[in-house]
Amino acid sequence: EDLVSEVFGSDAPAPLVDDEKLFAARDLDEVPDVVAVRVVLDVPRASDQETPEAWRERGVQLCYHVLGAVQHLEDCEAVPRVKDYIAFPKPNGYQSLHASVLREPEDQVVEIQIRTRGMHEVAEYGMAAHWLYKDGLLEPGGEDATRRALCASASAAAVAEKRPRASAKPYALEWLNAIKDMQDIHSSREFVETIRREVLGKRVFVFLRDGRILDLSKGATVLDAAFSIHTDVGLHLDRALINGHEVQLSYELHNGDVVSIKTSEDARPQLDWLRMAQRRSTRSKLRA
Repeated sequence: EDLVSEVFGSDAPAPLVDDEKLFAARDLDEVPDVVAVRVVLDVPRASDQETPEAWRERGVQLCYHVLGAVQHLEDCEAVPRVKDYIAFPKPNGYQSLHASVLREPEDQVVEIQIRTRGMHEVAEYGMAAHWLYKDGLLEPGGEDATRRALCASASAAAVAEKRPRASAKPYALEWLNAIKDMQDIHSSREFVETIRREVLGKRVFVFLRDGRILDLSKGATVLDAAFSIHTDVGLHLDRALINGHEVQLSYELHNGDVVSIKTSEDARPQLDWLRMAQRRSTRSKLRA
């Protein structure tokens, strides 16, 4: 495949080295150096007909392919631990693969980050870059292209006008949508507490039958998961299965659960659903 990539490298100074390595060393000279390498993949569009979703998915697959190649480099021993922020993004939208290899000839640890250009722009420029890539408004072209696009106007709407309106999609970061659903909170104390609990608190990751991952606040129930998929799914929720077994709608989700939601046109919300719902957004949708 016609693929362009950039590789950046740096030496990690002593303060960035793991605390265990630092305290285990008797002298500062004994602290091992860590070399960091970042691989940024520019994935070209396969054709004009390729959708932004298919383009991004192809980039994700290439990231995993590069990870496999890195772990089999000559004279390198792969460190088993891999941090997969692509499958499990950080709440701010950050995505990347973090891996380490040991260069045996020099006994040198090399930490490697692997990401696509779109992921890199989000890491460097934040939400505006995420919006542009999410809507397919930016082609691979490096940081200069992104900087020009972001500075071309004070709003991303001006950038969007360079493409047909039909290509625009809603700006959808899960945590930002959660905050948007809190606009009806009139108490500042309640707003802060809700942010702490549902956005900044501990998370639980569950799988849907089609392979999608739901990122929910810890303590979320099956009912919360249904409304997180779509409001109509929640409103017509009939029953649910976790790991193949039917459970109550009040079941508290755990990491790795496989969730299967069954809906029915005749199903309607029940009064006790408000008690089962742990997320404020779910309760708001039930009251609407």
